[in-house]
Amino acid sequence: MATSSLVALLSGLIPAYALVLSSPGPNLLLIIRASLSGSPGATVAAASGIGIGAGVAASCAVLAASLVSLQGAVLDWAEAAGRVVFALLLIRSGWRTLRRVGSVADATSASPEIRHAAQFRLGAVAAMSNPLTVPFFAAFFLAHRETRELPVAIAACSLVALMATGWFIAVGMLLVRSGWRMRMSSNARWPEAAIGCAFFLCAGAAIWPLCASGPG
Repeated sequence: MATSSLVALLSGLIPAYALVLSSPGPNLLLIIRASLSGSPGATVAAASGIGIGAGVAASCAVLAASLVSLQGAVLDWAEAAGRVVFALLLIRSGWRTLRRVGSVADATSASPEIRHAAQFRLGAVAAMSNPLTVPFFAAFFLAHRETRELPVAIAACSLVALMATGWFIAVGMLLVRSGWRMRMSSNARWPEAAIGCAFFLCAGAAIWPLCASGPG
């Protein structure tokens, strides 16, 4: 492994991706939604899914950056498909969150293992199709040709997965341990309602560029 190439890449990737992680977005909404259950396991599962998904997205960005001949119509179609999938995931999450408002039975209708697996899958797919972070990875790796070295690319994608997992676990556990759900009465479900509406807004923001560009 070219140590100098790796150091140069990570010195730019760490602060840049840290800014992306700290910016509010759909991934944070997923963590807040998971933490509303008061379950550390569900929160860790969601954060782990986001981390794995981010690592996969970074890997795809490395591959796309190395195949610059694919730029053009193919990448445009791939971006459009990713935005549609991402919007559908957010709409589903928003609908399920709003439906859960005022319902106590829904929170306990499934076993913890099933709920945790669902949180992990949702986090992973959402992170892989997130139109906010995927372009960041593509632009970053396209500007850093040293990622064409396989060991450097693996190290960079692994770092992305670790940073995302660690950050969202920390945020989620902070929310869970603060006991904010315990302070909500049965008639005060506004946080879940607000998060549900925010999911719909994010879905609209994800799909809007496709609508604005028109059929051409």
